[in-house]
Amino acid sequence: MAVYKQGILGPFSGKVGTVVGASWRGMPYIRSLATKVANPKTPAQLDVRNRLSETSKALRPFIDTIRHGFVAAGVAAGWPQAVKVNRELTLKGDDELYHLKPEDIILSQGAADFQASASYASGSLSLEWSSPSSTDELYDARVYLAVFNEANSKAVNFSADISAGEVAIGVNAILTGTQQDALHLYYFAATSELSSVSVHQKLS
Repeated sequence: MAVYKQGILGPFSGKVGTVVGASWRGMPYIRSLATKVANPKTPAQLDVRNRLSETSKALRPFIDTIRHGFVAAGVAAGWPQAVKVNRELTLKGDDELYHLKPEDIILSQGAADFQASASYASGSLSLEWSSPSSTDELYDARVYLAVFNEANSKAVNFSADISAGEVAIGVNAILTGTQQDALHLYYFAATSELSSVSVHQKLS
């Protein structure tokens, strides 16, 4: 390691060639001149960035729910794993940009078995399921659901203890008040160690 000793004119400061002289807490030092980091915008890089950006944008309304849907061996992978899985489902449209369709979104990925029945009318959603027995792998699980309005990209996220057997929520807060609302329901059950795959259903 080099040792910097002051000369007769005192410490060196400023830029000379490829080195810079400065001081830190009264102690002079020299360092190499910082180099600019190249950030080329090649077609391939722009393609990757657009795909990642679209995936994150499409999943953002579900952030409160999606972090519970990706678990393995007790490890909650959450958002990073959700982005990774859904990024592969994006498709390039006629505008040459990537898009993630609401019906393709996956909020949970797991092998546990969970079935439910949904009904929707006049801004109220009901979801019913069979309560698990004490020997069921989802006995201590919670049921997570989200309703997404494609017309305004708003969502309502909700969860309930699986032992309840049913849940009813109002979704008027995300409605536009017109006939253009296209509502999508997603639901799954999860514990801290496992989950079921999310189910998608278009509401009408």
